[in-house]
Amino acid sequence: MASMSCEVNFRVRSKTRPGETVCLVGDTPELGGWDPHRAVILHCEMGRPNESKFCPEEHSEEGDIWSKSVHLEGSNIQHYRYFICRLHQSDREGDCRRVLVREWEGHIRPRRVSLTEEISKASEGDNKLIDVFGHYDGLHVINRGWLIDQLEIQLQLEGEAIQLWKSKHKEQLYSIKCTPIDNNCRKTKGGTFDCELIGDTLPQCIPTEIDVSVLENGKSMPRPQSAFGAIFRPDGFMTFYAQTYDPESLGFHLDFYVHSSPAGTEREPEHVGSSFILPIDLQNARGEQKVHINGLSNIPIGILHFKYLIVKPMCGGPGFDMRRTFQSYWKTTRRPLDVGHRGLGSSYKSKKLATVRENTIGSFQGAANHGADFVEFDVHLTKDEVPVIYHDLKALITYRKKKSEELELFEIPVKDLMFDQLRNMKLSHPALQAEYKYEGIHDDDLDPVDLQPFPSLEQAFQSVDIHTGFNIEVKFPQTKIDGTGNLSGYFDMNRFVDIILASVFKNHGGRRIIFSSFEPDVCTMLQLKQNVYPVLFLSQACTTRYVPYAGIKNQSVVMAAEFALSAGLLGVDLVSDILVNEMWLIQYIKDAGLVLFVWGEGCNDKSVIQKFKDNKVDGVIYDRIDFYKTGEKESIFKIEERQKCK
Repeated sequence: MASMSCEVNFRVRSKTRPGETVCLVGDTPELGGWDPHRAVILHCEMGRPNESKFCPEEHSEEGDIWSKSVHLEGSNIQHYRYFICRLHQSDREGDCRRVLVREWEGHIRPRRVSLTEEISKASEGDNKLIDVFGHYDGLHVINRGWLIDQLEIQLQLEGEAIQLWKSKHKEQLYSIKCTPIDNNCRKTKGGTFDCELIGDTLPQCIPTEIDVSVLENGKSMPRPQSAFGAIFRPDGFMTFYAQTYDPESLGFHLDFYVHSSPAGTEREPEHVGSSFILPIDLQNARGEQKVHINGLSNIPIGILHFKYLIVKPMCGGPGFDMRRTFQSYWKTTRRPLDVGHRGLGSSYKSKKLATVRENTIGSFQGAANHGADFVEFDVHLTKDEVPVIYHDLKALITYRKKKSEELELFEIPVKDLMFDQLRNMKLSHPALQAEYKYEGIHDDDLDPVDLQPFPSLEQAFQSVDIHTGFNIEVKFPQTKIDGTGNLSGYFDMNRFVDIILASVFKNHGGRRIIFSSFEPDVCTMLQLKQNVYPVLFLSQACTTRYVPYAGIKNQSVVMAAEFALSAGLLGVDLVSDILVNEMWLIQYIKDAGLVLFVWGEGCNDKSVIQKFKDNKVDGVIYDRIDFYKTGEKESIFKIEERQKCK
């Protein structure tokens, strides 16, 4: 193919914040080779462009025009994307610039430029039309950025987070404003914290921007703060977001304002106090702390109880670029997907037990053979940090009592056993602990390898039909409202998620993948640490069948949806018991622009499955796909591939 060259003038209309830059990156060296560190930096044009070149019927959003001419060489068709970022030059000599991507175009097919067409336009004096950020090929798709060089700190306020001591203050409505502060500048000569640095004298961290979200309809997406922050309600959930390259120096100053004026008046909220959160308060991947709320005279007037989450960029990852992404993609014209729960279904607790052991290679392949589009399974880590597939966080070991031939079952966390131990020990499922405590306790486990429990995630990738997608539920201990469910001494969440992601990106082989988790913070990490695969938030809300998880985000379908929006997730994966009786919630999810999967024992019914499909859910997870699946007995992906080859 003959090489071509020409000058191309790229122009895009985009709405940016102060300090942000618009860049483009593409598939040639001149366009950065998809690496955001080597992207082409555009320049903001002053004034408005010629309105005749803008297409108001496509997009009417206000924004500045960013442009640059680039000399392109090589093949006729070249591809590119725009993104909005903050650029920082490293202080260390020889280091490349650091880039913090806030938003980028997430279309499945990137933009294209034809050098032949550009040469023709230049000869005719026809200027390039202005692109609109996020709008291409009839679609509006904007992804939030992922963590490249920076990490993200979240301050989370939930329920009774504000505890004021005077009774007159307890019923008032408060808003909270969060300001970043440079803790290095707040030390005295003796190295101690200077409490007199308050108000306008606070040394702000200029490069750090704070966004806020409140889990309410229309307010859940992270956004810049107003002059008085955002209103916090005792039954709500508020999160402040900050991304930084220097977490050891970043602190936070929180101002509290009382909203006491009647509706419709112009009176501003009254500043009543403030709190300081220092880097020393944020030591682990996540945790919770209490700090004083100091009044205007610097005397404590109450307590602020907050949780925090620190998300680091993926350690030892593949080095994500902007070549491809599926995080915001869903083919809405495709029929609802049939997803095999734990493969062919539960083999311990179900009204129709699976014919083979759950969560085994044989179960996954059996579901694939019966037309499963995806199989769903749970992944966590062994003591030697091998990602394994198993539903529960604990297993039962068979042991013999002293001076006796009597055998007992002993429950032990999977995290406390090495991978080889799991594969060689005789283990039982925790579901057998009660009514089936001694069943088969003396029997040897002689099942073939593909029916043995605890397959590694790598083994599943290598053994199961590539056309079968994987819905990977990332398991992490969570406290339930009855106080159960927690597991002490568990893995650091950042490392835990990194190890699982590393295995996925090493072994995926082009397979379709969806991540999911009941743990909201795990969902946040899965979304921020990579930019390729989509994430669903799993929720069982408050059903009578299951003990709900603690936390406002886990208590209702509406809160699950609002959290998914706030975290930029593809959608939600909801328990069927609630939806089957309140089908209007399906439309609520759809109107929010979210993908919807359903799961639960209530799905183990052909009529219920069909009801969900008729109401346009995107995926149904159920047991015994070999028995309950109707219609085509072949994966939709195999059918689509065969049709492409005709």
